[in-house]
Amino acid sequence: MPPPVQEMFQSLGNLDYFINEHQSPMAPLVRCALAHAQFGTIHPFTDGNGRIGRLLIALMLFQTKNLEQPLLYISLYLLQNQREYYDRLTKVRANGDWWGWVKFFLLGIELTAKDATGVSERLVTLQSEINKLMEGQRSGHQLLPLLYEYPIIDTRGVRRHLDVSLDTAIAWLQKFEHLGILREITGQKRGRVYRFDRYINTLDDEWSERKAATEKSRKGSAADAART
Repeated sequence: MPPPVQEMFQSLGNLDYFINEHQSPMAPLVRCALAHAQFGTIHPFTDGNGRIGRLLIALMLFQTKNLEQPLLYISLYLLQNQREYYDRLTKVRANGDWWGWVKFFLLGIELTAKDATGVSERLVTLQSEINKLMEGQRSGHQLLPLLYEYPIIDTRGVRRHLDVSLDTAIAWLQKFEHLGILREITGQKRGRVYRFDRYINTLDDEWSERKAATEKSRKGSAADAART
């Protein structure tokens, strides 16, 4: 249950001080764990508290320079372990079991970091393989960096970002399709859209499949419980 409005503002002020008070010897990851739990307890918004609380983790680590970019997200870990996630937070609020929550949180950070490292290594390998495909090509090299920013793109996007003619944009996209780098996804003759499959799939890292499987398993468990 969120606190009354006045107490909520005071609680947010205290949390803000805790997040930005960097003189404490507390380990940054432990600070993130405590801040995430406390933000969820304060529950200042009618919706989106969980998303903001998870984003807070990455932003705090970025602010303290423990991350070069705020790119560590433990959403999948928390989804896969949703029941324990809620149980740990409830025990914090009911019994003050911070130790159990911090251990659970730190395990999630470790597993997520290992996943992110694996994805990064695969991206480096992919980039090397794509560069080899482009060796000997006279044109189109300008398009490749753009695809890492916009892995789903059409001719208008190419023209806007690279300032080339329509014919050039079409020729480059068709070349990349012929090389197996891009895949046309509309099946139409006009308004064609291209997808950088290998890049997107590497970033996804089976996240969509694992998320779907986790949600399916959770629904199945809930249905079994309802029948008993």
